[in-house]
Amino acid sequence: MLEASKPTEEIDVIIRVPLIRRSVLVLYGEARYHWEHFVLREDIISRRVCIAYREFTPPYLANGVHSETGNEITRRAKHFWDHTKKKQENNIKELQQRCDELLL
Repeated sequence: MLEASKPTEEIDVIIRVPLIRRSVLVLYGEARYHWEHFVLREDIISRRVCIAYREFTPPYLANGVHSETGNEITRRAKHFWDHTKKKQENNIKELQQRCDELLL
């Protein structure tokens, strides 16, 4: 596991972390919150699939200074996913099939 912390002085540097096919990268701590992180287009040499799980930080939760924005984002997000149990089961099956196809 690669561990990193923020430098004591501001520097502009790019660190490339090559990942093999089907890798998982989990960002947390300073790398997630204090570093700019992205994939450079020039480093993408074939199809790339990214699944990102996000959570609201406290300012966007209930009683936070940006809670109205958090509520609006949540409201809009619900248009992209039917949250009924039957639909969720169908969506999970469909996602599993797609993942199986990708892994072949």
